[in-house]
Amino acid sequence: MNSNQPIIIFTASYGNGHMSVANAIKEQLKEHMPRQKVEIIDFFEKMAPKRYKHMYKGYQSLIKLASPVFNCYYYAKEKISGVKRLDTLDLSIRKNLEELLQRKKPQLVISTFPVCSGYLSNYKSNVEEIRFVSVITDIVATKEWIYEGTDYYCVATPQIKQEMIEEEVESSKILVTGIPLRKKFYYSIPNERNNIKKYLPEIPEDKKVITLLGGGLGLLPTNLSFYQWIARLPDVYIVVITGKNAKLREKLQEKLDIKNMTVLGYVDFIEPLMRRSEFIVGKPGGITLFEALILKVPFVLITPKLGQEVENAKYIEKHKLGCVANDNQELKKMIRRMVLNEDIPKVYKENMEKFGQEINPLLLVEKIKEWCES
Repeated sequence: MNSNQPIIIFTASYGNGHMSVANAIKEQLKEHMPRQKVEIIDFFEKMAPKRYKHMYKGYQSLIKLASPVFNCYYYAKEKISGVKRLDTLDLSIRKNLEELLQRKKPQLVISTFPVCSGYLSNYKSNVEEIRFVSVITDIVATKEWIYEGTDYYCVATPQIKQEMIEEEVESSKILVTGIPLRKKFYYSIPNERNNIKKYLPEIPEDKKVITLLGGGLGLLPTNLSFYQWIARLPDVYIVVITGKNAKLREKLQEKLDIKNMTVLGYVDFIEPLMRRSEFIVGKPGGITLFEALILKVPFVLITPKLGQEVENAKYIEKHKLGCVANDNQELKKMIRRMVLNEDIPKVYKENMEKFGQEINPLLLVEKIKEWCES
């Protein structure tokens, strides 16, 4: 390999997770291969420059207003061979990808979004040989990531590897790396409990912090009475992160006046906030769940709606890493139990300890270095 030829990381801005994984991979590569040029590209912004904003906005509307439609397509790709080909039919995207790759001549391409992997597979089979790796960003295996020509798959757990082997993916092509996270998630930090003071000095040291995370789209309860209820639980401090959902953030900030609650939009200090949290309440997105698992912070999952969220939630329940609420009443019941019974989060944390021992986050970097030296 030639360090002057870039390693390209293709990602997509459907939520914040795929981009955060791309940034984590770049951080790893720059630490261990400092001379290597690494470039992150928003796939749809580059391949469909006139349409990508409408594509992302349409996705947000679909998730919020018509999630059953999304789920029908998601599960169709799992059950019916060939359905996922619909993801990669756009001829203009194929052409733009071909032009970009032939111009930049990357020595390796990494994909953190399944549709990117599909287009790379097409390119590899129809145009020319190229090395590419798919980094799966959920904690369960899905067929939408599996494409011919993929050199390696990076997966979150040994269970995913086994399921992919059952789908006839070669074992040697599957690396159990976990979902790539920024380096700070993997190392203990002195006085980690108090590091959140730098960002949220108002949090009392003697309170249990409950963090509500709505992901990039801020998908959290909209009923004000829910927030009033949770703030009345004994000895708690509530932090609500609404992501890009400015409407919800403004509503909560304007209409709630609760002394033991802070409401914020997008923040860049999730890691110290998670470390300080007694547990997290939120939607079961793969990256956020994996961050919590690595930091051993239990999760109460808000009613999952999307296909991949449902599957993530099943994994969390099966392995006793958290609990899943199917409606608002159940959500309140589970939160109350987690606050009042310290043994429940303790069991989840013990199971998370075992989880972290089964992955090697540097496997991808090691494999790329092997390619460089060959």
